[in-house]
Formats: sequence, structure tokens, C-alpha cells
Amino acid sequence: MSSKSRSKEDELQPESTQSVEEKVEKTATTVSEETKGETTVEKNVALDNLAKTPIQLVPQPTPVTAAKTPGKTPEKLQTPLGIPPKNTTPEPTKSTPQKTPKEKEKLIEIPSDEVGRVEKNIDNLPFYHGFMGRTECESMLSDHGDFLIRMTEIGRRVAYVISIKWHNQNVHVLVKRTKTKKLYWTKTYAFKSVCELIAYHKQNHKPIYENMILICGLARHGWQLNNEQVKLGKILGAGQFGEVNKGKLKTSIFTSPITVAVKTLHQNHLSANEKILFLKEANVMLTLSHPNVIKFYGVCTMKEPIMIVMEFCDGKSLEDALVAFKEGKGEKMTPEDRILYLFHAACGIDYLHGKHVIHRDIAARNCLLNSKKVLKISDFGLSVKGVAIKERKGGCLPVKYMAPETLKKGLYSTASDVYSYGALIYEVYTDARTPFDTCGLGGNELRKAIIAQKVTLKFDADVETPIFIQTIFEQSRQYEKDDRIGARRIMDIFKEEAGMQEIDTTSVLHKVGDMISKLRPHREHPEPQQEQKVPQTVN
Repeated sequence: MSSKSRSKEDELQPESTQSVEEKVEKTATTVSEETKGETTVEKNVALDNLAKTPIQLVPQPTPVTAAKTPGKTPEKLQTPLGIPPKNTTPEPTKSTPQKTPKEKEKLIEIPSDEVGRVEKNIDNLPFYHGFMGRTECESMLSDHGDFLIRMTEIGRRVAYVISIKWHNQNVHVLVKRTKTKKLYWTKTYAFKSVCELIAYHKQNHKPIYENMILICGLARHGWQLNNEQVKLGKILGAGQFGEVNKGKLKTSIFTSPITVAVKTLHQNHLSANEKILFLKEANVMLTLSHPNVIKFYGVCTMKEPIMIVMEFCDGKSLEDALVAFKEGKGEKMTPEDRILYLFHAACGIDYLHGKHVIHRDIAARNCLLNSKKVLKISDFGLSVKGVAIKERKGGCLPVKYMAPETLKKGLYSTASDVYSYGALIYEVYTDARTPFDTCGLGGNELRKAIIAQKVTLKFDADVETPIFIQTIFEQSRQYEKDDRIGARRIMDIFKEEAGMQEIDTTSVLHKVGDMISKLRPHREHPEPQQEQKVPQTVN
């Protein structure tokens, strides 16, 4: 079967598909399977043949065309005088090709009472997955007839898509909408809501597109939360792309709500591609379970705003704790505490690297403390402060924490995380002093100076650090990434020199967390690269 590459969804306009003037590419010609081997064809339903012709709504079934009277058609039409009629229609020429008039398609409106009682809120449909990218969707469609409903953005409009697996093909059916009565349709039948559209086609086994019918709806997973499950409380912080709130998460009607931290992303600050990238990385975060890494409970993508629900730490960030101690307003920061926090950070970083996750923004502000003095790595991946989003929107990059190869070529790796860990050591032993704060350079000037090795990060003579901490600091701040120490070796040095031990992960709590992670659906991800390149500019 010959195939045609599908168009991108963001090149389509849902309401303009009914326009008479719209020009739509023709679908690929189908060749007989007897002469061609089976080839998987990716159909782009947005190029639906129905979109090529005007639509006329009729309240009754499509009228049947009268059958032609059998008989031989005369070769020539003659006038009563036996003289052939004069042909008043000019012969078609190359410059004026003859046009064939288009027949009007009939779109049948199905009243609500004919559909029956259905769920009115699409968020409550178990197979509605909210905002989801094409790749994540196709990884879930496994059997013939599997389908789900998802939300996507086409241009600046939100549209619904029915994704279905049909004979080993992944087909994505765009739900169109009429301009006049605001009816939803995909083929032949129009409805007042998407819920009615799905119910009617599924109950009556009507094709949703060509000969494809809806067989098995794929339900959402436990980590795909409804916005109604989350109740926002006081604001803990705010940034360019959203806010962080303390909140409550209701996991079931039989359990009490749990206290969580909720990040909300402002609707207008992320493009469709950024949202898809964000959710891809959020899905990876949901599989992580480590005592020194913030736990993710789920994401809310059913409607705007998109929310990420995570573990709430009842303490401060490490940066706030260090500043409070320096100003005499917080708890005492003992030498043992500093070593403990740096060890916990190394454990968390090593775990992330073992899961092929690169943090990209290691700093004291992204390390959270709880009341039991356990440090947890936060804000990894593409979060509210994610580097990729921040760069695209023109925000300032954390130049003072970034590795030379990152500043020069935009390369992020496990080695660049270790380089930033060296800056974290500097913060811990200087009570949250910002790296390079005394060199008098900033922005692009500092970036160039670091790349040219004109400035280096060093402790002042009056700063006391243990010898093994100084060794780790120096080995993590090597200019060449291949010369730097690894996170696992850093952990071993802490164990050897300070007798540190990792937090017990065999407790009941962590066993339950690991079990939940294993129960989550497995998604195939490409083998992660050791380096990730993100184009960047420095303001």
C-alpha cells in the first residue's frame, strides 16, 4: 500500500476545515494489496475528504438518490428536425481546463435524545487523557480497536483528537466543529458534544473514520490526576512561568487528603511543543523513587492550568536555611549538618544519573529540607525553572553555576551536573554566597571569562573546609569534563572519610513507593544520551 507522509497537526485549522475555499491535499492513492506488500500507513485525518466539500446540515437521514432507468443511452441527441444541436459549450483547452461541479456532502445532526443519557463532562470520561502528545499516545495504543481521546493545540486553538489503533496503524482523528450550530463531527454525523459523539459511535458501531470503529477505550492511569483532586492552598513561591502552592491531594474517597506541593504552569507561557516536552519529562519523573529526590505524585492535564503535584517538604530550601543561619534567624548549621546535606545531595544526584536523568540546575535553592534534616533534590528536568523553557522565553540562565562546555556549546551531561555540585559545595561552606560574586563580572562577560579560564571559583583563605571536601570540590571543578569526578565516587569518599551511610531504602514506605513505580505503565524511551544540547543565549 503506498503511503503519504502525514502533515503536522499544528498546520491545521479545525473550524476552517468546513470552508469552501480551503485547499486540502489529496490523500495517497490506494494500491491493491494483491500487488503491494503490507505497509503501515500513517493517516492524517485532518485531510479528511469531508473537508473538501461544503457541508449541509439536515435533520433527517441522507436522501437516497433515485435509481437510473435501465436502457441504452443514445449516441447522439437530435432536434425534432433531425439536426444535431449546436454545441454552445466551448471545447476544453489546455489553458481553460473543464471543471467538474462538486456534490454537497450531507452531515446528519443526531439529537441528544436519540443518543441517550451520556456523561456531559468530558473530564469524567475514563478514556479522556487531557493534553497529550502524539508519541505518548501511540505508546499506549497496543491492540486493534484501542482508542483514547486527547487534547492538543492546533495553532492557538485547543482541539480534541480521537487516537485509534486499527490494523497496526495509529490513526489520529481530528474532531471538527461546525461554525453555525457548534456541532462536533468526524464523519457523517454531528453532535452537540464530544461525549455524545463518542457514545453514539461506540454504541451503534458506527465508523468514526472510514471503516474504523471504537472498540476498547484506554483508561487513564493513577498518576493522571483530575484538577478536582487537587485543592490549592497558600502560595509558597512564584516565578516567571507559574506558582508553587501548598495544597491537598485527594487520592480516593476512602483516604484522607495528603499535603502536597503543587506547581501550576501559566497557560500563556508555554507553546504546544513545550507542553509536550514538559509532559514527557514529567512522565519520567513519576517513575523516580529515592529518599533524596522529591517524589512526584502526578500531573493534572485535563484542563488549564497544567499542574504538577509533588511531595511537600516541611522545612526550607537549603539556600534559605544557610541565609537564615548567617543572619542569626535560623537553626544552627553545624559542620556535621553541612557534610550531611552535601552527602544527601550526592546520593540524589547519583540516583538521577543512574536513571539517565540530568538535573541541569544543581544549586542550594533547588535542594529542599524536611523536619528530619533530610535533603531532597528538587526542580530537575523541565520544571518551572527548567533551563530549556527559561532560555526560550529570554530569562537569565544561571551562568555562575554552569559548566564551561554548557556555556560554550550548550551541552548538558552528568559531568556538567557534577561541576554545578562543586558550586553547591561553595554555597554550603560560605553560607549561601553566590559563586563569582566578588569578581565584578556578570552575564555574557562572566560567561566569556569562564570559558577562557580567566576566572575560577575558589574558597577564601578564611573559609574552613575539611580536606576531603576540598578534594571533592577541586575534582568536581575541573575544566575538562572527562577529568571530573563522578557522583558515585563522591558518595564513596563521604562514606570513607566521614562514615556516612545512605538512608535505608528497605523501609515499608520506600518499598511501597518502589511498588507504585513498577505498577506505572512502562513507556519506551530512547536510550538517553550522556550529553543534551540546549541552544542558549545569555542576557
